[in-house]
Amino acid sequence: ILQLSANDTEMSNIKNERLEKDTEEIIKENSYQNDVGKHIPLSSIEIKMNDFSYKIRKDVEDSKIKTVVNQSFLYAAYRWVGRVYRRQKAKKKEELVVLESVDLVFKPGRMYLVLGDPNGGGKEALLKAIAGRLHESRNCFSDGNILFNGLSFKDNSGIFLENCISYVDKTDNHAPRMTVKETCDFAFDCKAGGSHVCLPPRSELDPEARAVVQKYDKERYRTKRILESAGLAYAAETFVGNNEIRGVSGGQRRRVSLCEMLQTLAPVICGDEISTGLDAATTYDICRSMMIHGQRNQMIHILSLLQPSPETASLFDDVILLAKGRVLFSGNISEVEPYFLDLGYVPPDGMDLADFMQEIVCTNGLKIYSAENDKHRNGKPYSMIELADKFKASAFHARIIDSHETPWENSWVDLAESGAVAFGGAYKKYRVSLPKALYLNLFRKLLTWSRDKKFLLVNTIKNVVMGISVGAVFYQTDEYVSIFGVFFQTNLFIMLGAMLSAPSQVSDRVIYFKHYDS
Repeated sequence: ILQLSANDTEMSNIKNERLEKDTEEIIKENSYQNDVGKHIPLSSIEIKMNDFSYKIRKDVEDSKIKTVVNQSFLYAAYRWVGRVYRRQKAKKKEELVVLESVDLVFKPGRMYLVLGDPNGGGKEALLKAIAGRLHESRNCFSDGNILFNGLSFKDNSGIFLENCISYVDKTDNHAPRMTVKETCDFAFDCKAGGSHVCLPPRSELDPEARAVVQKYDKERYRTKRILESAGLAYAAETFVGNNEIRGVSGGQRRRVSLCEMLQTLAPVICGDEISTGLDAATTYDICRSMMIHGQRNQMIHILSLLQPSPETASLFDDVILLAKGRVLFSGNISEVEPYFLDLGYVPPDGMDLADFMQEIVCTNGLKIYSAENDKHRNGKPYSMIELADKFKASAFHARIIDSHETPWENSWVDLAESGAVAFGGAYKKYRVSLPKALYLNLFRKLLTWSRDKKFLLVNTIKNVVMGISVGAVFYQTDEYVSIFGVFFQTNLFIMLGAMLSAPSQVSDRVIYFKHYDS
């Protein structure tokens, strides 16, 4: 037993040394401290959410499953005519609260852990609100504001704040017939323009820095280092795959999604349940690399996890607890337990801090509530809304309000027009030109199309057989009508053959929308 324990300790030390070495190399490359960093200032962002709410209006009696028919304009007109004819009133709408009066502050160089109920807690909505991806319409609306160094998404300042934020979705949507390296290279070409540096307007590199950048661009250095840090270097030439096409495992595919969105030096990274499909050790390694990377480059990392291990939770600086779209706590992770102890929530022996926080947001803490330790009530557990009200009346919320009133340390309001914002990617919506984007997408489509061997073989046989059959029918004919008949049947066969590929194009829409939003 002692020998096995010694071997485990030795392997753990070796793994930690390797992780520290890889992390330091990643920091060296990404921060450009030794080569490019001394020529280009890094940009930090501070985020302030002030009384932000997001609600959805929904018909009370509308329980139909959404289809193409009942969501069309003609169906809505048909229902309206029917109500007018029968003199019925329009159905009442109820408001579903997704986020309610959220006040938060995110400081550069810190990592934030978001925990909440998986069913309607509001984690995904919070991250999408920060990333500017919340759907806005007549029935989906938001209130309040989210400011990034003094600017909001609605400001016409010439800065595209969406490019300053990388968002990692909870689902893994990739082209299955592209390899891991090709997927990351495509993201690097589109999101970073194929270059390891992005300069603000009217800025230039000196010859020394330009030579370093050209070297990095030629070697695809960032893609290489990110894949190594995520443990995907050995699977770089393996297909990403999906449920139908064999490729990397589910956990590796999750890491591909993370690597894909880390191809730029975006000052803010939002990750929605990045631990899905990953074991505790891999999640810890990734979060630790992101922690060191963020502290060195003054980046903001906002990550939501499902039941993180105690070691992983300890890596975060602050924690945000959400329930029913309301904030139950926001502050330093070391202050969570004393705060809830004062409210009567006592963790049993053997329960770590991560499980303690998850117990509160998922079950209202009914099993761990102790009336004897509650200094504010008489033996009655709090509801989620009451816990949110308690937080608004606490010193932690007052600290957030004071931060809202504090002047910006790095205001972009006056710097937007002068081009002094260090993150040059914020000045263009797209990093590549239209011809370059057309070339990248066309090459990607031809690459994935050429790798579908079965599809190519079947279509080749089909076209040859159809060509022979049509040619045999109209063989040795000189009538114009017959020639037009050949053209008609040819076009008909092409149309029917194209219809077979329609389902795959529909399934690829999620990949297109992900790339478009990124």
